[in-house]
Amino acid sequence: MDITKLRLLGFKSFVDSTEVKILPGLTGIVGPNGCGKSNIIDAFQWLMGESRPSSMRASGMEDVIFAGVEGRSPRNFAEVTLEIDNSEQKAASEFNRHKEIEISRKITREIGSSYRLNGKEVRARDVQTLFADFSSGSNSSSLIKQGQIAELLNMKPKDRKKILEEAAGISGLYHRRHEAQLKLNGAERNLDRLQDLISQLEVQLKTIEKQAREAERYAKLSKEIRTLKGLLLLKQYLGLRSEINSVDTSYTENLKILSRLETEDRELQKKIDIENENISKQKLDVEEKSEAHQNTLLERQVVLNEINLSERKANELQSQLTQSEADLQREDQLMADAESNMVDQNNLLREVDEKLHDIDEKIENEKEAIEQNNERMQAVDESYNSLRDKLNELRAEKILNEKRKEERSSTLSDLNRNVEKLNHALEKLKSAEQHEIKKLEDLMKEQDNLESTYQIDANNFSQKEKDFQKNQEEITIVDNEINKINARKAVHISELEASKGLLSKNSDQKTVFDKLEIENGFERCLDALFFSELEYPEVSKNKESGWQKVSDKFDNKIEKNFSGLENLSSRIRGSDALSYLFEHVGIVKTAEEGDKLSKMLVPGQQLITKEGDLWRWDGFVRYSTGEISKNALKVRNQKKVVEIQDSLKGIESQLDALQNKKTKLEEKKSSFGNLETERLKISKGGSDLQALEGEIARHKNQRAIASDNIVSLEKKIEEETVQLKKYQEYDSDKADLVDQDSDNNEHQLLISNLEELDKQREELRTEKANFDKLTDDKNSLRDRKEEIEINRSKWKAQSEIAIERKSSIQARIESLKLEIEKTSSLPGDLENSKEVIDRKMKVTEKELVEARDTLASVEGALRKLQTRNKELIAELGAERENQVRLTTKKESLAGNIAELDVRIKNEYSLNFEKFYDEFSNDQMKNFSQMEIETRLERQIRFRDNLGSVNLRAEQDAKEIKDELETTLSERNDVLEAIEKLNAAVRSINKDGRQKLIEAFNEVNKTFQTLFTRLFQGGKAELALVDSTDPLEAGLEIMCQPPGKKVTTISLLSGGEQTLTALALIFAVFLSNPSPICLMDEVDAPLDDANIEKYCDLLDFMTRETNTRFIVITHNIITITRMDRLFGVTMGEPGVSQLVGVDLTRAEELIN
Repeated sequence: MDITKLRLLGFKSFVDSTEVKILPGLTGIVGPNGCGKSNIIDAFQWLMGESRPSSMRASGMEDVIFAGVEGRSPRNFAEVTLEIDNSEQKAASEFNRHKEIEISRKITREIGSSYRLNGKEVRARDVQTLFADFSSGSNSSSLIKQGQIAELLNMKPKDRKKILEEAAGISGLYHRRHEAQLKLNGAERNLDRLQDLISQLEVQLKTIEKQAREAERYAKLSKEIRTLKGLLLLKQYLGLRSEINSVDTSYTENLKILSRLETEDRELQKKIDIENENISKQKLDVEEKSEAHQNTLLERQVVLNEINLSERKANELQSQLTQSEADLQREDQLMADAESNMVDQNNLLREVDEKLHDIDEKIENEKEAIEQNNERMQAVDESYNSLRDKLNELRAEKILNEKRKEERSSTLSDLNRNVEKLNHALEKLKSAEQHEIKKLEDLMKEQDNLESTYQIDANNFSQKEKDFQKNQEEITIVDNEINKINARKAVHISELEASKGLLSKNSDQKTVFDKLEIENGFERCLDALFFSELEYPEVSKNKESGWQKVSDKFDNKIEKNFSGLENLSSRIRGSDALSYLFEHVGIVKTAEEGDKLSKMLVPGQQLITKEGDLWRWDGFVRYSTGEISKNALKVRNQKKVVEIQDSLKGIESQLDALQNKKTKLEEKKSSFGNLETERLKISKGGSDLQALEGEIARHKNQRAIASDNIVSLEKKIEEETVQLKKYQEYDSDKADLVDQDSDNNEHQLLISNLEELDKQREELRTEKANFDKLTDDKNSLRDRKEEIEINRSKWKAQSEIAIERKSSIQARIESLKLEIEKTSSLPGDLENSKEVIDRKMKVTEKELVEARDTLASVEGALRKLQTRNKELIAELGAERENQVRLTTKKESLAGNIAELDVRIKNEYSLNFEKFYDEFSNDQMKNFSQMEIETRLERQIRFRDNLGSVNLRAEQDAKEIKDELETTLSERNDVLEAIEKLNAAVRSINKDGRQKLIEAFNEVNKTFQTLFTRLFQGGKAELALVDSTDPLEAGLEIMCQPPGKKVTTISLLSGGEQTLTALALIFAVFLSNPSPICLMDEVDAPLDDANIEKYCDLLDFMTRETNTRFIVITHNIITITRMDRLFGVTMGEPGVSQLVGVDLTRAEELIN
C-alpha cells in the first residue's frame, strides 16, 4: 500500500486547494518559521483519526478551519484527502476490492466531521483501524512532530512500548480486543438482566402455583355446586310434570260439562234465530219507512240550505263590490301622491344643481388664494417655531444660571466639609497601616518556624512511605510467587492422584511389576515377553500363583553364544524372580539383526528389540504393531509418579523459603506503624502552613490596600483644596446679574414677535376654515343630490305599480256585478220546492209509526229467549274460564318445563334424557329439596369466600414455565457467547503476545545494529520491564555509547538521545515498515556531524524499505540530501502556498 497524494482545502492556513505529491524516497518541506509547514503534518494526523484539539494545536476542533484574514473571508469547512495505491491489495479484506483508495475527512462548522472512503461514508474507527494495520495512525511513531523525540525519551516504559506494538502490527489488534471487550461487557450486562428476569419469573411462578391450587379448590366447589343445582333442577322438573298430569285430569272433566251446555245452547239459538229473522224483516220495513222519511227531511233541508246559501252569496258579492270600489279610490289617491312627490323631487334637484354650480365657481375663484395662504401659513409656522425654541432656550438658561448660583454656594460648603472628613480618614488609615505592618512581621516569623518543622516531617514521612511501599511491593511479589507455586502444586497433586489412580485401578495386591525399574524406551519389551503374568506377585510357597525364584540349572545365558549382545537384565531390574528370565533375553538393535541371529538361539534363549519385536528359541516370532500397551502405560505412569513426587518436594522447599521471606517482610511492615496517622499529621501541618500563608497574603493585601488608600486620600485632599480655592476666588454674582439683564431684554423682544406671528396665523387659519367649509358644503350637496335622485326613482316606480293595480281592480268590479245579477232570481224558485217537500214529509212520518209498533211486539218475544240464552252463556263462560285457567296453568307449567329444558341445555349442554341419566343416580338424589338448597347455599358461600380466583392460573403457570425455560435457554446462550468472547480475547492476547515477542527480538536486533552504525561503536539493547507479561510490560532502552558506561537513555546528552531515538524508530520501520514517515524538524538538536549520520541513515532506510519520507527541516545539509523539495511561503499574511522542485531531476538536467 503506497500513499501517493495529499490534498488540503481550507485546512488551517491552506485556504486554497493544495496538493502534495508523495513520491518514493525523501521529500523535504522547507520555509521560514510560522509559514505553515507543520500544518501539513497536522493534516496527516487529523486525517488518520486524531480527535484531540490539543494535538492539532487548537482550542477546539473547528479551529482547523481557515478563520479568515484581511482580504480573505473565513471558510465554513475544511477538508483533507489522501490517495492510496492499493494495487497490491495489502489493505484489510473489506477494502481490497479497490485498487485505489481515497480517504477524506471533512469538518463543517456547527455540524462536525465525517469520513469518506471512495465517496462512501465510514466510521472514524474504520479509518483508524485501516491505518493501524499498516503501523500508521495519528499517534503512531511514523508521525514525528516537533518535540515528539523528547516526548519519546520522557515517556514511561509502558507508554514507550506502543512503538513496539506498531512494529508487531498489533495496534489494530488492540482496537479489536477493545471491541470484543465491549461486546463481552454488553453480554455480561445482558446476563445480569436475564438473571434478574429469571428471579422475577421464579417468584411469579410460586405465586401462580398458589393461585392454581386455589383455582383447583374453586373448580371442585363449582363441580359440586353444579351437581346440587342439577339435582334441584331435576326435582323441580319432576314436580312440574306431576302438576301437569293433575291439570290434564281436571281439563277432561271440564270438557264433558262444556259439551252438555253447548248442546242446550245450540237448540235455544235456533229459536232465537227464527225470532231474529222475523225481527230482521220487520226492522227492514221500519228502516225502509225511516229511510223514506229521512230522504224527505234531507230534501227539505237541502232546499233550506240552498235558500240560505243564495242569500249569503248575494251578501258576499255585494261586500266584495264595495271593497273593490274602495280599493280603486285608494289607488287613485296613491297615483296622485306619487305625481306630486315627483314634481317636488324635480324641483329640489334643480335647486341642488344650482347651489353646486355656485359653490364650484367660488372654490375655483378662491383656489389660488388658498394655495398662497398655505405657503404663507407654512412660513409663519416656521418663524413661530424658531422664535418659540429660542424663547425656551432663554428661559432654560435663566433657570440654569439661577441653579448654578445655588450650586456654587452649596458646593463651597460641601468642599469645606469634605476636606475635613478626608483629613480625618487619612489619620485613621495611617494608624491602621502601622498596625498591619506589626501584625505581618509576627505572622512571617511564625511561618518560618512552621515551614522548617513541616519540611523535616514531610521528608521523614516521604522516605518512610517509600520504604513502606517498597516493602508492600515485595510482599505482593512474594504473594504472587506463592500463588503461582501453589497453582503448580495443585496441578502436580492432581496429576499425581490421577496417575496413582491408574496404577491402583486393577490391582489390590503387590505384584512383581511394582518392583521393576525400567529404563526409558524399554517399556515395549515387557509387552513382548509377557501378557498378564506381570500382575502376579512373587511367591515362596507351593500352591500359590505367582513368580518363584529359579536356580540356574542350565548355563544358557545369552552371553554364551552371543558375546556381543547385551542381556535385558541390564535394562530392567528390581525383581529377583524375573532376573533369570531377563539374563536369557538378548537385546538386538533392528528386526533384520534379530531375524539373522534367531537361527543361533539355544533352548531358553530369546531376542528382543526396544520396539517390542520378539524371537524365541522354539521358532516363535512376533513383530510389534506400534500400539502402546497396558504395560507400557503402566510403566510410564510409574515414572510420572516418581517425577511428580520429586517435583513436589522442590515446590515444598520453594514454598517454605517464600513463606519465611513473607514472614520477615510482614514483620518489617508492622515496624512502620500507622502511616495514615502520620499522613494526617503531615497533612494537618501543611494545612496549617497554607492557612498561615493565606493569612499573611491577606494581611499583605490589606497593607497594600491601605497604602493605596492613603495615597489616594492624599491626592483627593489636594484636589479638593485646589477646587475650594477656585470657588472662593470666583465672583459669580456679578456675572449672573449682567447675564440676567441681557436675557430679560431679549426675552421681551421675542415675546412681542411671537404675539405678532400668532395673529397672522389666526387670520390664515380663518381663511382656510372658510375654504374648507365650502368644500364640505359641496360634498353635502352632492350627497343630497344622490338622495333626491333615489327618492324620485322610488316614486316613479310606485306610480307605475298603482296604475297596474287600478286596472286589475276595475276588471274585478265588472266581474262582481255580473255575478250579482245571476244570483238575484234564485230565492223564488227555492220557496216553491219547499212547499212540495213539506206535504210528502207528513205521509212518510205516518207509515214509519205503524212499522215501529209491529217491531216492538216481535222484540218482546225475542227478549224472553235471550234471557235464557244469557243464563246458558254465563254457565258456559264459567266453564270456559275454568278451561282457560287450566289451559293457562298447563301452558305455564309447560313454559316452566321449557325454561328448565333451556337451563339444562345452556348450563349442562344436555337434553333431559341425558340430564336425567346423569343426576338421577347421584348419591345425593334422596336429599329433600330443602336439604339440597341448604347445601347449595353453603357451598356457594364457601366458594365466594375464596374471593377473586385466577381461573387461568394453571395456564399462566404453564406460560411462565415456558418463558422461564426460554429465559434459561437464553441465559445459556449468553453464557456460551461470553465464553466465546473470553476465548476470543484470550486468542487475541495470545496472538498479540507472540507477535510482540517476535517483533521485540527483531527490533532489538535491528536497534543494536543501527545504534552501532550511528555511534560508530558502542552497545545498546531493549528490555521489557515492570511485568512478566509482554502485553503489560514497558519498554526500556539501555545504551552504552563508545567510551561510556551502560545507562538508560534519559541520562544521555541531547544529541545522543536524538540519535538513539532515531535508531529505535528506524529499527521499528525495518521490522514492520510503514507506508509513510513524517518528521518535523527532527534534526534540530543535532550538530553537523550527527546530521550527516542522520541523513546517511535516511538514505539507508529508503534503500531497505518502501517507506516514503516527508522531512520538515531548516538545516542546509538535510536539505541538500533530499530527492525533492516543497517550499511553503506566505505571499499573503495567514495564507500558505506550496511550491515544489524535484532535486534529483534537476541534478540530472544539470549533468
